[in-house]
Amino acid sequence: MNERKNDNAQVITRSLLKKNGIRVRQFIHGRMRVQVASCLQDSQKAFWMQACMSRQVGVTRADVRAPSGSLIILFDPHKTDLDSLIQAVLSQVSDPQTFPGTDSADGPTCTNCLC
Repeated sequence: MNERKNDNAQVITRSLLKKNGIRVRQFIHGRMRVQVASCLQDSQKAFWMQACMSRQVGVTRADVRAPSGSLIILFDPHKTDLDSLIQAVLSQVSDPQTFPGTDSADGPTCTNCLC
């Protein structure tokens, strides 16, 4: 992945990802693992990242491991792609969105779900 453009015509380069502390560690059909420096040892940011990525179109599951800063995303490759997912991670790192009910020390809490 040398250069990619997102819908906003921003070029996503390795240097841009590195500058924002993002490293794609693994990408296979339907699964990717990304290391996100801002989530490393920061449970609140990790939970926000998990909530953000779980809401992305095509994502079936997102898990963040704060001790390592790893973000694992399972997705439907017919509904989303690497570029869209990386852009969502980059957006969350550069301009974090908080989510109601996710600021608990115990992790995200359910709101309006059926679990």
